[in-house]
Amino acid sequence: MLDSLPDDFVLVVLPEDDPEMGWYNIELLKIFGKEGKPIVFARLKSSRAPFFEQDPPPLYIPLAA
Repeated sequence: MLDSLPDDFVLVVLPEDDPEMGWYNIELLKIFGKEGKPIVFARLKSSRAPFFEQDPPPLYIPLAA
């Protein structure tokens, strides 16, 4: 999956269990985003830290050209 990401991009995290944080991150994109850089949105199933280190949080990263 990481091989399909561009070398230089802007990452926007959208936690499913915290829509306000998602909108805040989108607003930050308006301030800190760079024209010409690809934007990758990562939908995070939960913004809570996993209970065990061996259980990484599930991520969904839809890619668009």
